[in-house]
Amino acid sequence: MFGVDYYPEHWNKNRIEIDMKSMVNNGVKIIRVAEFMWAQMEIEEGIFNFDLLDHVFEKAEEIGLKIILGTPTATPPAWLIRKHPEILQKDEYGHVRNFGSRRHYCYNNKVYRKYSGIIVEKMAERYSKYNCLYAWQIDNEFGCENTTYCYCKDCDSSFKEYLKEIYDNVDVLNKNWGTDFWSQKYNDFSQIETPKKTNAFLNPHQVLDFYRFSTEGIGEFAKIQIDIIKKYSDKPITHNFMVNFGEIDYKKHHELYDFISYDNYMPVQDYNPMIAAFNFDLMYALKNKEFTIMEQQPGRVNWQEKNIFYSVDWLNNASTQTFMHGANNLLYFRWRALPYGAEQFHNGIIGYDGDTENSERLNMIKKLNQIEFEKKEKADVAIYFDYQSNWMHKINNVSKDFDYFMEVINLYEAFKRMKKNVDIVFEDDDFSKYETLVIPYSYYLSEKAMGKIKNRDKKTILTCMTGLKEYNNHIKSDEKLGFHLKSLDFNINDFGAIEEEKISLSGKRLISNYWIEDIELLKGKVYCTWESGPLRNKASILKSEDDKILYIGTVLNTESLIELLKEFIDYDVILPKKVEYINGKYINFSHEKKLFGNIELRPYEIRSET
Repeated sequence: MFGVDYYPEHWNKNRIEIDMKSMVNNGVKIIRVAEFMWAQMEIEEGIFNFDLLDHVFEKAEEIGLKIILGTPTATPPAWLIRKHPEILQKDEYGHVRNFGSRRHYCYNNKVYRKYSGIIVEKMAERYSKYNCLYAWQIDNEFGCENTTYCYCKDCDSSFKEYLKEIYDNVDVLNKNWGTDFWSQKYNDFSQIETPKKTNAFLNPHQVLDFYRFSTEGIGEFAKIQIDIIKKYSDKPITHNFMVNFGEIDYKKHHELYDFISYDNYMPVQDYNPMIAAFNFDLMYALKNKEFTIMEQQPGRVNWQEKNIFYSVDWLNNASTQTFMHGANNLLYFRWRALPYGAEQFHNGIIGYDGDTENSERLNMIKKLNQIEFEKKEKADVAIYFDYQSNWMHKINNVSKDFDYFMEVINLYEAFKRMKKNVDIVFEDDDFSKYETLVIPYSYYLSEKAMGKIKNRDKKTILTCMTGLKEYNNHIKSDEKLGFHLKSLDFNINDFGAIEEEKISLSGKRLISNYWIEDIELLKGKVYCTWESGPLRNKASILKSEDDKILYIGTVLNTESLIELLKEFIDYDVILPKKVEYINGKYINFSHEKKLFGNIELRPYEIRSET
């Protein structure tokens, strides 16, 4: 279904019927409402006014629109903050995150959890009776605007309790945190706080546990609301996840929700459809089933350095892409561009003038409704993803500008440009069904994941940094680093950072960055050597004796990855940038024509292969 994110509180009440009739007439079947409406619904403590939302539900019921109802806890109102300022988050400097924007609350604050429960219960009790209620959305974009981590007194207390459960006694914590370093030893849990800003490096093991604690605290906050809703409603419950967002372990949270929903925005200035494609496949992988796009970027946004113009042709292709990757619902953010507020420069499906008769985007939705989109295809390639490793990279690294998310996406893009379908897998998934498995930059590899890798008899690609650390963020010691597999066995004697260096591959030159390893090969083959740098003429890429395992001892850029993979897997053609092949179709996301093989794609053209 196609839908829109709708904000009736921003307009005159008499607009609701006009808007809804236009939506239905143009193929919009579902709306999300109320995720920022707390101040309109509870105007003062205990004084509720649901007239506006009642009107929305009544008109939706009458007209035939479905509703995803958001709980409004991302925006606690002024009366609540002024009465209980302790609700506000504190950052790592101890500064209060003040009222005047959104997401200004602490997940672990018991007072806030109580007030959140009251408004959620009022809504669940009131709106569960409506037939038009399709689903619930808990809060909005947990962690957005740097709000995943809170360092207030409530979080200090909750963090202590969390650590007591994890470690039982403080001696075990001291060992896991390596507190003999810099005289950080604790005599009692009461001496521990959240890892606030310090003059030098924070304890990396404490920070990792704090990240795990934060994911758990947010999950608890969500579950309080979920449990309340389930007392009154049997409709499915979700939360809208975000693009390239690794601060929260979404895999840990996926069981909370009946289906995954996701907000599809482009986080970089130069549009890259592979970022969208990867995140779609990641969202699908969380539950291995179809997901909802809760917010689709409609064109221009308001939060980038330059809020780039995007045409309706681009939006048509971006919309098509979502369904190809496994979306079953697509909601555009937002219905109408707003002339005031922090998002006043954000585009909408209809413009500032409210004209529903001459909207190109609305006409686009009407046409898209007539298309039956193919389902997500089976993949031959799997890329392993791990939120724990992402955290370890964020905490400390040899190259501080290494971005785990983006480098995994670069690998993903290399396969996609070779016309390969790719699945994202986690440690509990079945690795054996894929012809090619990639384990990229995974600092931590669980025993379960490692066991599946050792038992594979199909093609496997391992990269540098993988398996370097323990679960507690310690680098492995008292053993040789490296991989010790049946047909590939090597030690890593040393490693470090590099600037851009070159690698030789069958007369071709690959470009490398970020990481270099001094490799001692025990079993297998030297596949590539360093052409430049401190280890010139030494091994950079290895192959197993049976040619099934490839080990990349550095970080290659996308074009170099493609050159390397051309030697390792079968392929038909290399697609240019900003073209995706999926479900038998080529999609050009560029305003320029694209040439490859014997195919020429016009700007924004979608063409079947046959």
